[in-house]
Amino acid sequence: MAASVGIEMVIDRAGQLTQIRQAVCYAADPGERFRRHPTEEVSVGLLQIIWMIIVGFIVGVIARFVYPGAIAMGFWATAAVGIIGSLIGGLIGSAIWRSPGGKYHPAGFFLSIIGALIVLWLYLTFLAK
Repeated sequence: MAASVGIEMVIDRAGQLTQIRQAVCYAADPGERFRRHPTEEVSVGLLQIIWMIIVGFIVGVIARFVYPGAIAMGFWATAAVGIIGSLIGGLIGSAIWRSPGGKYHPAGFFLSIIGALIVLWLYLTFLAK
């Protein structure tokens, strides 16, 4: 893998130069597309947020189905349980399987459900009274 260093210029909507920063291109061959340096910030788009809510809701529904007893929760509470459970599942996955560089990596579907079950237990034990 070859790395080449260059500069990246950020231009705002008015056409003004706002920032110049160092950029690194990691490529297996020179014809491969440019990829940003892994430490740069990444923006989250609207469709990614909607997808996160949908997957969080599905994980939350499965966790509510697996958890014993009837649990009265609305859509947003169920989605929040699933999203937070996915984050906790990612922490569990990072603790068990080390990722390169020690970075956080997202959980798979199974660990997301395990994390959602933990969140659901904490919610029912401490908050829902």
